[in-house]
Amino acid sequence: MSVVITGGCGCIAQHLVRELIINNEKMALGVENIILLDVRPNWRPFWHDYKELEGSQGDHDRLRPYPTLEQEKIVKFYSVDLSNKEKLEELFENELIPNFPNLSTIFHVLSTTVLWSPTFDIYDKINVKLTETLLDISYKYDSIKNFIYTSSGSIFWREFNEKNKRLELREEEYQTVERDEKGYVKNVKLHFSTPPSSMDYSYVRSKQLANEMVVERTFRDKSKHLNTVSLALCMSIYGESEIQISNSVTQPYILNKSGGKGHNLYSGNAAYAHVMVFKAMQDQEKANRMRGLTYMIYDNNVGQLHNEAVRGIMKCVTGDAETYSEDRSEAVSLKILYAIWYYFCVVNFFVYLLTLLVPQAKKWYFMPFITAFIIDITYLDRYMVCKTLNAKNDFGYEEKYTTQDNYSQIALHFKILEKQGKMKLHRLPPVNKSDKKSL
Repeated sequence: MSVVITGGCGCIAQHLVRELIINNEKMALGVENIILLDVRPNWRPFWHDYKELEGSQGDHDRLRPYPTLEQEKIVKFYSVDLSNKEKLEELFENELIPNFPNLSTIFHVLSTTVLWSPTFDIYDKINVKLTETLLDISYKYDSIKNFIYTSSGSIFWREFNEKNKRLELREEEYQTVERDEKGYVKNVKLHFSTPPSSMDYSYVRSKQLANEMVVERTFRDKSKHLNTVSLALCMSIYGESEIQISNSVTQPYILNKSGGKGHNLYSGNAAYAHVMVFKAMQDQEKANRMRGLTYMIYDNNVGQLHNEAVRGIMKCVTGDAETYSEDRSEAVSLKILYAIWYYFCVVNFFVYLLTLLVPQAKKWYFMPFITAFIIDITYLDRYMVCKTLNAKNDFGYEEKYTTQDNYSQIALHFKILEKQGKMKLHRLPPVNKSDKKSL
């Protein structure tokens, strides 16, 4: 069979290609063609950097298995502007469906993730309208049986529980599932708590609309039986080829920056979850029990936010975590953060006074947004509370790659790039052990 992956050059998509190929025979996936769609002109996955060092000893020998050039022959790449509805429909009509009649599954991975855009247009164009177009295409062609949507854990707002000092995501607030006597899903209702009226969180809203569209269309459209599953990835994505991580390891400012409490999700684990859903969907009995559901996918690494992941990776680069400097005296990020915070407090105090006289001024009062955001990044272990649907029970997902091993692999990746002159890693000075003992 053939599968389509949107955003094929992205971080998660690269890992998804790797997982599909290396597990194709082992898991009897039966994938004959992997069709990648991306606006970029060509596809070059992160492991192609390793091929330039094949045969060498040392770091290269400790890398995880990656596809060979022979295995990669099943990958077909198409450069296309996915936001252009007409072009995308023409591609399926004239190229993909005729040449790949066994095209069974669409992995809709592509998403615009630049937060805090002043306009909703960019999110609506990519996250919402593209999802709608791909659903239309899925229902149009009989060969397409499965639609796997990559969602975001940020779509579910939750209440702050003052007693437990954590954000609670109660089961009844997540999704309501209606099943028939066989246990097959008949209908699903997602529950999105309304954010504060002052909150302009366009990205989250676009992902909510898209996720809701996938679920609603699954049970409303009777033209065919389409199996859909949404995977809400929590929270910060990191991995080889992830641009933010790649940029961070070259900047001392980022390396010194303090992190908070929360989750990172390794791209390889996110990709593996997609593969496990794909495998389960090949059994229609399982597919009927999963159809239309949204699953939370996260790594068991509470306490790791993006900046802490970067530091963990760079500790692996040094080869000795104990000698890696924990001195963050040079960091200025927190000072800047607090300065901005106090500025917001002062400004909002006067705006609040103004709202007492002029109710229309409420639109300028953004303190609830700032407060909610601070709480959100401080108590990101909320995902551990959600037991509504268990990915392990339904499609056998478990964290495949451990956090420490992920850090080690990414460190090897960056060291190989450095050897090739493609990047320059910043290394903080090691701790003076004699000074450390005297403390």
